[in-house]
Amino acid sequence: MKLSPPSLAALRITLAYLVFAGLWIIASDGFLALFIHDAQTIASLGLVKGLAFVVLTALLLYLLLNRRFTTLASALTERDAALAALQQNHARFEAVFEQAAVGIALVAPDGRWLKVNRRLAEIVGYSPEELLERTFQDITHPDDLAADLAHVRQMLAREIERYAMEKRYIRKDGSTVWILLTVALVWKADGQPDYFISVVEDISRQHEAETRLKEALAWQQRARLATLNQMEDALAARREAEAANAELRELNATLEARVAERTQALATLNQSLESFVYSVSHDLKTPLRGIDGYCRLLEEDYADRLDDEGRLFLANVRHGVARMQELIDDLLAYSRMERKPLATTALDPRGIVENLLAERSQEIEARHVAVRLELPPLTLAADADGLAIVLRNLLDNALKFTRQTAHPEIVIQGETSGDGVHLSVRDNGIGFEMKYHDRIFEIFQRLHRLEEYPGTGVGLALVKKAIERMGGRVWAEAAPNAGATFHLWLPAATAA
Repeated sequence: MKLSPPSLAALRITLAYLVFAGLWIIASDGFLALFIHDAQTIASLGLVKGLAFVVLTALLLYLLLNRRFTTLASALTERDAALAALQQNHARFEAVFEQAAVGIALVAPDGRWLKVNRRLAEIVGYSPEELLERTFQDITHPDDLAADLAHVRQMLAREIERYAMEKRYIRKDGSTVWILLTVALVWKADGQPDYFISVVEDISRQHEAETRLKEALAWQQRARLATLNQMEDALAARREAEAANAELRELNATLEARVAERTQALATLNQSLESFVYSVSHDLKTPLRGIDGYCRLLEEDYADRLDDEGRLFLANVRHGVARMQELIDDLLAYSRMERKPLATTALDPRGIVENLLAERSQEIEARHVAVRLELPPLTLAADADGLAIVLRNLLDNALKFTRQTAHPEIVIQGETSGDGVHLSVRDNGIGFEMKYHDRIFEIFQRLHRLEEYPGTGVGLALVKKAIERMGGRVWAEAAPNAGATFHLWLPAATAA
């Protein structure tokens, strides 16, 4: 029978005790017999010998047990240190898992979510608890599920170690989100699959950029064809068409090579848009002025020959021309922003804000808008013209979207924030839902009908581009019918 380490230790102590006791009895009796020959004296000394035996055996037991307990305490200390290190490593893993910038999940071989982090829950719109009651098959888009399951079967068959794919998840609100999925499989010691480690990255913006790129190309082609149709000389039109087709073929070839590199594709899109905007400004502004001029002549010279409906038609045409002129001007401003050289200097934004308020004082007073300016002395590093464009657009938006508010109020604030300056423009207007936050900063994106709130959808895109060129950032906070606050962060001016 094999004894455990504690049993062996107890056996060693017992054997040591028996050896010592036997030696004591034999040696002590022999020692007394050498020096004492009186049996009565030897008997009287037996009590002393017994007490000495008890003292010596107690001392021996103390030494043996002390040695054993010291070894045991050392082992327990090492075990506690190992447990503490294990708990610290577990805490670090949990922190990395929960605070990761990408979605991370542990998934059972049958598809059940075992553990998910906060970022994954944000991407799919579920709470972590709701996800743990579902499988990845439940939220995978039906068109992408077969390919995903095929990869899973290959991993379970040990044909591949990991895989990555682009797919769509169906969010809790029914919308879809494009993600880049990377999966690895952890195996048990007995060779059975234990769980999958899935890393999920939201790539919806890249897909949206590709879609906008294709739309911009189609838009550019239609605009050029429209320009060609307006040319009076047929021969010149044919030559222009050939040049345009050659340029378009070259552009398409370049874009096809750059689609794989999404960041470069966005830069190419901006360049193409600038070329298109300049083409529109030169090719369409003159015809628009001609249309508006003829409409004005009709109103002035032939108004008495037109009925009410005819005059309404003329007014609508002139309104459309004005709208087109405004759109062209905004497009030109947007494209020039990219090409305009930056002149970064140390600025106090209060002076710019006061000038903008003075320019709009008539509207502010007429509508009884309460404007609060809470700007202490601040010094930031920015381009004066760029900062003026940003603040002008934000102030105009605040005035526009408080027109239906009973007691309109606008608050402009500023403070030092870390190594930069934080500015904000707050209003109590109609606000918007935060799910449209990113959309409002894209060009031509509008949340309201033109008849309700006029505009071209370029203003906030211009704000974003100007702020980013100055090394800052812009974001917003809002709620429907509860107003909106637009925040700006710009670097502080450094001392010379």
